[in-house]
This record gives sequence, C-alpha cells and structure tokens, in this order.
Amino acid sequence: MSPCYLSSSCFSMMPMEDVLSQCRQRGIMHLEWSAPHPWMGAPAIAGLLRDSLPHGFAFVPHNYFPPPKRDFVLNIASENEAVKDDCRRLMTDVLEISAAVNAPLYGVHAGYLADPVAGADGMFRFPEETIPYGRAMKNSIAFVEEILPSFRAAGVRLLIENLFPVPQGEFSLNCSFEEIKDLMAGLGNDVGLLLDLGHLNVTCELRGIRRNRMIDAYLSEFGSRIFEVHLSENNGRADEHKPVLPGSWQLEIIKEIQGIPVAESGERIFCLEARRSRDFEEIQLSLDCINDSLSQATGIPGGLGR
Repeated sequence: MSPCYLSSSCFSMMPMEDVLSQCRQRGIMHLEWSAPHPWMGAPAIAGLLRDSLPHGFAFVPHNYFPPPKRDFVLNIASENEAVKDDCRRLMTDVLEISAAVNAPLYGVHAGYLADPVAGADGMFRFPEETIPYGRAMKNSIAFVEEILPSFRAAGVRLLIENLFPVPQGEFSLNCSFEEIKDLMAGLGNDVGLLLDLGHLNVTCELRGIRRNRMIDAYLSEFGSRIFEVHLSENNGRADEHKPVLPGSWQLEIIKEIQGIPVAESGERIFCLEARRSRDFEEIQLSLDCINDSLSQATGIPGGLGR
C-alpha cells in the first residue's frame, strides 16, 4: 500500500522545482500534481519529473494539470469548440507527462452546465444561461469516449471525480449518487472513479442528503471502481480544503473504502488536498493520521459497516 499522496496545490503558484525540493526535504515523496503552478511546457515537466524518480518520488497528475500557457476553465461538458480544443490539448499533455513518470491514473472533473469564468479570487462565476442537465451529461460522456482510447493505449486509467453544488445554483455535474450513476452508466467498466470526500460533504449539506446514506450507496454500487480518494475537511457549505485531523469522520470512512478490493487488481491511492493550510506541521499531522488509518484498514474485508 502506498503512503498518502499530497496535492501539489498545497504549494500554490510555487515553481515545480521548488515544490520537489521542499517535499524531498520533508520526506514527502508521493505527490499528486494539480493546479496552480507557473507555466512550464509539457516536455520540460516530463523531463523534470522523470529526473526526480531516482530520488524515490512517485507522481500522478490531476485535473487542471499541467498548467496551460493560456488560462482556461476545464469543462469537458462544454459546447464551446475552443474550450473543447483546450481540454483536448491538456489531455495530450497529461499523457506525455504520465508516460514519463509511469503514472497509473489521471482524475478529471465531469464538467458543468455552463462555461464559467474564473475570478481574481480563483472562484468560478457562472452565467445565467445553462444547458439542460441531460445534454451536459451526454457532452461529458462523449468527450470521455473520445479521449479514452488514448488513455487505454498509454496504460493510464481515466477517473471521473464527483463535484459539488454551489449556493448560487446548480451548475456542476456528477454531484449526487444518482448523477454519478447516470454518468457511469454511459461509460465503459474500465473508467474509474475519484471519490472526493470533501465534495461529497458539501453535496450532502447543501442538498439535505444524509451523508452516511450517500456513502453507503456509493460504496455498494461503485466501491471496486474507486481508484483514488481525495481527503479534505470543510464546513459543508464550501470546499474549504482544510487538513484532515484526529477525530475526522473521513479517517473512519477510508478504512471502509480500503477494505473493498479494487477492480482488475488495480491500486487505490489516497491524496490529501489541504491547500488552505500553510502550516506544514499540520499537514504532516494530517498525512500521519491518514496513513495510520490506512494501515489499520489492512485485512478488513468489506469495510467497517455502520
């Protein structure tokens, strides 16, 4: 079992060379590369990360990575051809970097009912006009089907991550269990899932869903297709990306998840997305708590039960 990965988003806008240096000094050798970082071309990133492998690093890419030269909002459900072209170029770069570092998987969000604009604070602003849910879901499935052959050929498993609603309205796909079922019903069995527990918590709070009920349904239906789990805490109203600390409900849930065998004898990884913390003692404590819970889960068939 691999140690918990740390999201590089904890080093916001830090050059990737410096992220590697800081992590190596702290003994954090498993990194999920995510936004935001200064731009660097995909060939240069591939070389930098490949040269780091002999030091003991392991890497996986995630969503809006590598950083594009020209910013855009990643939305695989978009009907804007320029946005779709940007998404395709990002996928090409993802596969180039994945090949260089033998990354086994890549997780991406399912998209939105409209193309948002990123504000100066990093938050998305959505237009009033949206496309119907069913059409957006078909667009997302069609995009995945288009890029999936390239991922299969490269030996990189494509994962779809659950999103969350926002108080301003319903704009995100793949939030509730029912929406996740809709999406996965249209995709091949080799497409996996990235379960973000922080996103799930916001979805349940804002939609009035019992959290344990959604988790039970999700694990019962899709537990073996979960190849990655994101961990971060929040207040249930916003995706705050706080560290997971002693007493967190997520520490018990990951024991249950880890007790479910992964399909096709694959490996499941766990990743801490504590980007709102700049206290590395707190981040290290969070990693230690997660790793301790995962070690306790070894040999628990079928999970804990509730």
